Amino acid sequence: MKMKWCIACLCALAVSAGVSRAADIAWQSVFNIDMTNGAEDLAPGGPILYALNVGEDPAGSFASVSVTNSRETITFEAFRQDGLGSASGSFYTGDGGASGNADLDQILNSHSWLGGTDVNLPFQLTDLTPGVQYQVQFIAAADRRSCCRTRTQTLDDGNGHATDPLSREGVGSVIGVFTADDVSQLVNLSGATDPGLSAVVVRQVPEPAMGGLFLLATLAMAAKARRR
Repeated sequence: MKMKWCIACLCALAVSAGVSRAADIAWQSVFNIDMTNGAEDLAPGGPILYALNVGEDPAGSFASVSVTNSRETITFEAFRQDGLGSASGSFYTGDGGASGNADLDQILNSHSWLGGTDVNLPFQLTDLTPGVQYQVQFIAAADRRSCCRTRTQTLDDGNGHATDPLSREGVGSVIGVFTADDVSQLVNLSGATDPGLSAVVVRQVPEPAMGGLFLLATLAMAAKARRR
């Protein structure tokens, strides 16, 4: 499992002049995870490449947490990166946070961060296939404590395409779509104080033909429901 995550997950990079530019990411609007039905805010899409419970101890009781919404069940694997601060506890739920889903709350109660002020963390999404289109969803470090709830973080692709700030109190989330031009994709995480993440989900974007089949299936189910 440890070797798998070294190859196939979120890996921090040392800041280096040798880091190459990555593919452009088309970011959607930032939104906050709903506090009554938050599991529905886990974006649908194609096959999941991996889902990470960032900051959770891979050797602990919550090494694997599955979140079920109306569409699917997503299994998040605990992930910690050497060189980053990581912790789990009650950072989200301890000060009134609630997503309406106990398993998602467990994920939001952990996060990893890069300590410091006005800092930037370059990292990679790996195990990609060049030419394939991917969707990535980031959930910011969820932390509603009085010390940290006003902190924000932003994400960018290094090519001038950046998100609006993601709130820790919110909790902020954002979805990006890109076509891989290599086996990895560079993303920068930055913030005024200790930018961090609680979760990452990477999945393929369905091929147009497959997307059409999904649409037809949805329309067929809707028509069937109307006939009842």
